Amino acid sequence: MSRRNVPFAMLLIAISVGTCAYAAPKPRKPAAKPTKRVVLGTKQLSGDKAELGQMYTLGKSWPMNITLNSVEYSTDRLRFGDEVKVPAGNEKFLVLHYTLHNPQREERRVRYDTFAFTAVDSTDTNMEGRGMVGAESTQQNLDMQLKPGQKVNAYTYIPVPAKATAPKLIIKSGDNLVLRYDLRGKVKPLKGPAVDPADKDGTTALSEVPAQMGKTYQVGVYDVTLDSAAYSSTVLPNQDLDNGARNFVVNATVKNADPQEHHLRYDGITLKYTDQDGADIGNSQRLLAASRDVDLEANIAFGKELKVRFPVKVAKDQVVAKMVISEGYTPRLFVFDMSAVK
Repeated sequence: MSRRNVPFAMLLIAISVGTCAYAAPKPRKPAAKPTKRVVLGTKQLSGDKAELGQMYTLGKSWPMNITLNSVEYSTDRLRFGDEVKVPAGNEKFLVLHYTLHNPQREERRVRYDTFAFTAVDSTDTNMEGRGMVGAESTQQNLDMQLKPGQKVNAYTYIPVPAKATAPKLIIKSGDNLVLRYDLRGKVKPLKGPAVDPADKDGTTALSEVPAQMGKTYQVGVYDVTLDSAAYSSTVLPNQDLDNGARNFVVNATVKNADPQEHHLRYDGITLKYTDQDGADIGNSQRLLAASRDVDLEANIAFGKELKVRFPVKVAKDQVVAKMVISEGYTPRLFVFDMSAVK
C-alpha cells in the first residue's frame, strides 16, 4: 500500500504515538530512605506511677515488696547506729519512712543498697539519697536477713536545699526498675524552731533561727540550753580587766546527743557576740566550769550533760546585743537577743 492510500486519521495516530514515545522521560530512581539516627541514653527508665501507702514489688532477679508509708521535711538530726546526721544550715532533710516485705520463699538480705532513692526538685534537678538506712524500731543501721513473709520498717533521708521542695521521688532497684511518686501535697511540713514563718506551706527552713533563753536547741551534735546570762566584774585566771572592762558570762547546759563520746572544750561550740552598734565583739575563747572559775575540758558520753559557762570580755561602755551559737563546719545558727541582760 502506498503512503498516498493510507487514511489520514491513521496517519495522525501514527505520528502522535511516535512523538510520545520519543519525548517520554526516563524513569527516576526511587529516593534513598533517610538514615535512621541512633541516640543513646535518652530513654527514661520504665517504671510504675506509685502511691503512698500502697505495696509494690520492685526488682526481677530478687524481687522485694516496698510500701512508702510517709514523707516529711525535717531539720532534726537523724541517728543511724553509731552515727548521727545533722542537716547543714542551708539545707533540710527529706525523710522517707517505708516498709520492706520479703515475698520470696527464701531469706533475703536487706540493707543500705537494697534500693536507691532520688528526689527531683521543681527544676528537674536530682538530689540523691546518702545510702544510709535505719530500722525504725532500734535506730540502728538496717542490715539483716528477712525471712519469707517477714517485714521491717525502715527510714532514710535525702538532703534538700533549705528553700527547695521535692515534688517527685524515684525508688530504684538494683536491676534499674523504678517506682515514681508524685509528692505534691503529700510531704509533711517542717516542725520546730527552724520553720520560716513567712512560708505558709512550712517547707522553708531558716539558716538563722531566732532562739530564746531556757529552751533547748539541736546545735549540731549537742542539745544546748542557755540557762542565764549576766555581766561580771570578777577577774578570771590569766585575765586582765583594765579600764572598767568586764565579762559577759552565759550559763548553759550541754548534752551530747551523738552516740560517740565527745571531748568538749572552748572551741567545741562557737558563740559569737555583737554589741549595741552592730560591731563584732568576738568569740568566747574560754569554757569554764559552772561553779568554779577554772577552764574546763571534759569528755561527754552519749546522753550525758554538763553545766558550763561561756565568758567573753567586753569594754566598760559595751553592751552585748546579740549572741549567735553554732557547732560544726556548715552550721545552722541560733540567734539570741541579749539586749535585755543587765
